[in-house]
Amino acid sequence: MLPALPSIWGLAACTSGVVVLDGQALVDPVDSETTAPAEHAAFRCVTTAAGTLPRVEGAFLAQEGLVEAVRDRCIAPVHALAGAGGQTLVLTLVHWDHPQPPTVEVVDLLGRPVLEQRVMEPLDSVRVTLGATGEHFVRLEPADPQAPAHAYGLDLGCFEGCDLEYTRYPVLLMHGAGGTDAYLDVLTYFYDIPETLAERGYASANPAVDGVAGIAGRSDQWMDHIDALVAEGLGRRFNLIGHSQGGLDARLVASALGSDRVVSVTTVSTPHHGTPVADVALGLYEVAGVDTATVDAVLTELMGWLGLGDAAAEDQLADLTTEALAAFNQDVPDVAGVIYTSWAGHSCSLLDWDCQASWGGEIVTPFLGTSFWLNALLAGDNDGMVPVESAVWGDFRGEFPADHFDEVGQIAGIVEAFDHRAFYLDEARRLAAEGL
Repeated sequence: MLPALPSIWGLAACTSGVVVLDGQALVDPVDSETTAPAEHAAFRCVTTAAGTLPRVEGAFLAQEGLVEAVRDRCIAPVHALAGAGGQTLVLTLVHWDHPQPPTVEVVDLLGRPVLEQRVMEPLDSVRVTLGATGEHFVRLEPADPQAPAHAYGLDLGCFEGCDLEYTRYPVLLMHGAGGTDAYLDVLTYFYDIPETLAERGYASANPAVDGVAGIAGRSDQWMDHIDALVAEGLGRRFNLIGHSQGGLDARLVASALGSDRVVSVTTVSTPHHGTPVADVALGLYEVAGVDTATVDAVLTELMGWLGLGDAAAEDQLADLTTEALAAFNQDVPDVAGVIYTSWAGHSCSLLDWDCQASWGGEIVTPFLGTSFWLNALLAGDNDGMVPVESAVWGDFRGEFPADHFDEVGQIAGIVEAFDHRAFYLDEARRLAAEGL
């Protein structure tokens, strides 16, 4: 269930002459001495302490779109709309099929007015300037709370700032193992990506969880962040984009919170089926012809990337083995109503010129050279950390030329073959096109 926002929400239904909100009657039966008109003879609506009817959310009101609906008795309609911060929209009451015109207002997710209450006659239009990107709500209050059901129509257009872009629900960027929101408060994990999105108008968040921790512990922290973002009014549902382990965290968060809070999960080089690097590092996989020194080199490389010693990362590595991920996939099924999408990075070794020719000159960073070789030996194509075949989940949209660092613009945006800024901007545009 969504948190109670009484100034915005109300789930109401009219059943057998009684309207119910959260299990409580919202109408009073009319006694035999009442002088109510005939159409009100069955019952009389009960208003809130503020004198308003309970609010019920109807269809989404898209920009350059029209909503035609029927206002049921004893409710005040609410419609979500969305736009970019700084856009000015034009809201028109196309018709209101009752003699008394309604009071109309537009509020943000916390119920704060963006357009103050005003009476609107049919065919009246008002301009609304959004202060933030994302969802807002238009609320219509009937002048007569006892009015019978009737039809109405709303239209929404864009007047100014129409080149700005937005998703209905904000993007939550979820970093992988060894990550944070910013290294030394300077170098962000998703390098220049929040800034690129914001420049075009999109709303995103880039919080941090423990860089070295298991999936369950990190997911609890992500859910705390989501609670805080809801409380701040950034969004009520979220598009999760997870890199590496962050994609596994995203799947567990979606499973725990459901579609009431998560609308989509996009994973980028996430080891959904495990990675041989973790298997070898924990001694779970004996590689024929590979000596102890090579295994030690893989482990040292991995620990250097995480920035910590072996013991601190053991639980995290255990969650990323092929056996652990097989169990995870059984225990964490996809959630109905949540859209799952995945991508994989594809890198090449220094001397593999055919691969480089096919993948835009991409060469794996020396920092991932040993783990790239081990993955290639045991699982084939990979990005230096995660095999391509392990990154496939949900709607797999393909591979791109990048190693595991390039995928988030590291180090400091020095990426040869892959435009990470364009990639995440295109993903935001894909989500927007899907109405998310």
